[in-house]
Amino acid sequence: MMNKLRRIFTSFFPMSRRAIRWRDAWPLIVFLIVFGVACFGLEYGHYLMFARPIMLGLIVFAPWIWWMHVAGYAGLPRGRATVALLTRLTLLGLLSMVLAEPRSVKTMDVMSIVFALDVSDSIYSPDDALNYVVQTVQNQRPKGKSDQAGLIIFGKTPACELSPSMSFPFEAFNSQVDRGATNIEQTLSYAGALLPEDYQGKVVLISDGVQTEGNLSRILDDLKGRGVVVDVLPIDYSYSNEVWLERLDLPQGVKLGETYEAGMLVKSLNDGKGKLVLRENGNVIAEQEVEYKEGTNRYTVPITLRTAGYYEYTASIEVPKAQDSLPQNNTVLNYVFVEGEGKVLLVTDGSGDRRDWELLEKRSAMVNERLSGLTVWTCPVMQRR
Repeated sequence: MMNKLRRIFTSFFPMSRRAIRWRDAWPLIVFLIVFGVACFGLEYGHYLMFARPIMLGLIVFAPWIWWMHVAGYAGLPRGRATVALLTRLTLLGLLSMVLAEPRSVKTMDVMSIVFALDVSDSIYSPDDALNYVVQTVQNQRPKGKSDQAGLIIFGKTPACELSPSMSFPFEAFNSQVDRGATNIEQTLSYAGALLPEDYQGKVVLISDGVQTEGNLSRILDDLKGRGVVVDVLPIDYSYSNEVWLERLDLPQGVKLGETYEAGMLVKSLNDGKGKLVLRENGNVIAEQEVEYKEGTNRYTVPITLRTAGYYEYTASIEVPKAQDSLPQNNTVLNYVFVEGEGKVLLVTDGSGDRRDWELLEKRSAMVNERLSGLTVWTCPVMQRR
C-alpha cells in the first residue's frame, strides 16, 4: 500500500534532477504573499467581492508548478525558466480569481431615510410625532454629509409628503388619506419604492402598531432582501377618560308595520352622563339623556317602518369634552332594507271560460293565506277579432 502511494506521489512530484536550495523557493513565496494580499485587499477593501471564494483554493497547484521548475523539468535556461515560472503562477492566480466569480462593489456613504408617520384615527396626536421628525432631520443631520430624508403619512393608504432629498422643507400636511384603517404593509412597500437604489436605505416607522389590513411579515422579508433597514418608533398613549359606541344592533329581517328595537352598546372607562342620539336617513328620530356606568351599557329604541326601502341608521353619544378623549369613536352606523308586499299578476282571457283560470286563482289565494303580504291581481284581457 505504501509503495503504491509512493508511486502516485512521485508521478506528480518526480525526483529532482539538480540540487535544490532554499533561495529557489523565493518566487513561490513571493507569489503566494502577493496573491493572498491581493485577494484580501480586494475583498475587505470593498473593491471586489468573490461570489464563489472556494475556487481560490486552486492556488494549491502553485507548489506543483514550482516543483516542476526547480526540479529541472522545465527544459529552459535559468533566466527564461524563472520568467516562465512567474508567468505560469500568475495565470494560475488569475484563473482561480476568475472562477471565484468576482463582483464589482460600489459603495456610497449616503443614507436615504423615509419617515412613515401613522395619522390614522387610532393615533391621538400625530402632531407630536411630526415635530419629532422635523427636529430629528434639522438638528441631528451630520454636517458635511449628503444624507437624504423624506416623509410619508399613512392610514388605510400611504401618501408622499416629501420625497427623499437633502432639504426638508416641510410646512403642513398636503395629502389626504383614509384614516379609518391602518395598512403598514402597503406603507412599507411604498416607502421602499421611494428609496434610491444607489444609496443606503432606511425606513423609520412611527406608529402604534395597530394594523387592520395587510400582511406585515411578507414585506419585511422583501425589504431585508434589498438591504433596507426598518426602525420602529412606537407611539404609546393611555386614556383615563374615554367613552365610545361599540356597535348599533339592528334586526336582519324587518316586515312592514312591525315594531323592532335598535340596540346601542355604549362602553366607558368611568361613570358619566351624556345624550344618546339616533338618526334615520340623517333625521333625528330619538334623543335620550343617559347615565352610563363604567364598562358596557346597552340602550334600546323602538322603531316602526311603514314603507319599504333602504334605511340608514346612525347612533352617536354626546358627552362633555372632559369625559372623552377620542370623539371619532362616538358614532356608529348600520342599515336595514325593508322589502315591500309581494304581488302576483294573473292575466286571463276576458272572453274565455272562467273555469280555465279559476283553479289557479284559488291556489294563489291559498298561498296568500300562508304568506302574509302577498296580493293577487286578476287582469282580464279582451281579444280583438
